[in-house]
Amino acid sequence: MKYITVFDVARDGFAAWWGSAVGAALIVVGAAALLYLRKQIGPKARLQKMFMVVWTGFAVVWTFTVYSATHAEFTRVRDALASHKFVIVEGAITNFKPAPSGGHADEEFDVSGRHYSFSDYVVVAGYHRSQSHGGAIREGLRVRIADIDGQIARLDTASSITTPLPNER
Repeated sequence: MKYITVFDVARDGFAAWWGSAVGAALIVVGAAALLYLRKQIGPKARLQKMFMVVWTGFAVVWTFTVYSATHAEFTRVRDALASHKFVIVEGAITNFKPAPSGGHADEEFDVSGRHYSFSDYVVVAGYHRSQSHGGAIREGLRVRIADIDGQIARLDTASSITTPLPNER
C-alpha cells in the first residue's frame, strides 16, 4: 500500500514559534514605552516607568520560558524521529470524534488499539490539526503513524496512487 506523508515534525518544522513571537512583541512594546517615558518626570511618570519595567521583565521571562519549553519538546520529538526511536502504528482510524471548530474539546480516535487525542489549541510538537481546521484524520482512513510517547511525529495516509511519489524514487 502506498502512503502520502501529510505531517512530519522534521519536515514541517517548529510550529510553536508564535508563542515566542508574542513575547518578543511585548518586549518591543515595553522597550518603546520605556524610551518614551525616560524623559518624563513626576510621580505619575515614575509609576508608569515602574509598570513598564515589570511589563518588560515579564515579557522577557515569558519569551524565554515559552521558547525553551516548546523548542525543547520539538527537538526531542524531531531527534527521536531521526534516530528511529518510535513505534509504527498502522491501521484504519476508528472511534473518530472530531473536535468542534471553536475548540473546547479534543479530537480523538483509535488506530490498532492505540488512542490518540489532540487539540488545535494545545501546543505540542506532534500532529495536532483537527478536521475542522483542515486536518487529514477521518473515520475509516488507513494511516501509518510514527508514535513517540503518544505524539504523532509523522502521519502517513493511504493513497490509491500506484506510481511512485517524487520522494520515493
